Amino acid sequence: MKISVSYSELSEILLQRYGQTVRFSFLEERAIEAVVKKRALIVTLPIPVRLYVKSVRKSGVMVNYRILAGVDKVVGLALNYLIDRYPDIKPGITVENDSIDISLSKIKPANVFVKNFELRDIRFNEAGIDIEICVK
Repeated sequence: MKISVSYSELSEILLQRYGQTVRFSFLEERAIEAVVKKRALIVTLPIPVRLYVKSVRKSGVMVNYRILAGVDKVVGLALNYLIDRYPDIKPGITVENDSIDISLSKIKPANVFVKNFELRDIRFNEAGIDIEICVK
């Protein structure tokens, strides 16, 4: 079974849920770029983050990210802060160096998904993200 999510739909969800505008661009089948605008003093700067799907497991995914030197440490701190704000997801997300490991089986709200489905693949295209799953 394939689930497709357009970049515009994903951007809208992030805006509504977290109040953050994110623009996505296709790079290759396993990589996208997400651009977040951040205000710094009197100017607003675009901060591009490249996300690479490193591996997909039945109940998780490993993603690497690349960002401007110097900003990468700030992103790591911001990710850890965000994870701390949502205690339900904290047990299933590990941020180390430039990698994010997401283990759905350790995230309580994702237990229904893990019980009934398995991740097969995650790929990007010009329009959005394709997530392939199968029913257990």
